[in-house]
Amino acid sequence: MCYITVGTGIGIGLIINGKTVHGVLHPEAGHVHLPKEEADKDFKGVCPFHGDCVEGLCSNIAIKERLGLKSVDEIPKLADSHFIWDLLAQYCGTLCSNIFLTTSVERIVIGGGIFNRKCLMEKTREVFSKRINGYIVNKKIDDLDSFIARPEHGDDLGMLAAAFAGANH
Repeated sequence: MCYITVGTGIGIGLIINGKTVHGVLHPEAGHVHLPKEEADKDFKGVCPFHGDCVEGLCSNIAIKERLGLKSVDEIPKLADSHFIWDLLAQYCGTLCSNIFLTTSVERIVIGGGIFNRKCLMEKTREVFSKRINGYIVNKKIDDLDSFIARPEHGDDLGMLAAAFAGANH
């Protein structure tokens, strides 16, 4: 399973064969680079280390800066038809396909404040499907609503997991 949070930053957690993945450090997929969309070619990104990595393109700070908003609090006021949701879906759907193709996870859960926008989840699933392009045929990904989903326990899942992990160390 992979858990992705998309908010002020982008982080992931991986559980493979029942164990959390941790090597030199925890997975840092928020800092991978993806092909930039043509509509986004002039946006340099906001990551202080990598500029236009996924976090630099999709975090709430990136949305605020790209759109010239005064505050991230304005993001929920954007219409579902705003181009930003298609743009973020391109990046997030591509990230999901890359994670799936490299780790073979059986489920991807996406939380964080940005994904409170319901249209973004469906758009992300569509991009994921487009990126996979029929290459993998498997019942696990046949039902994209279950394969790429919101947390069942709300966005407090990350905090609960961190508290649980801290209590067990």
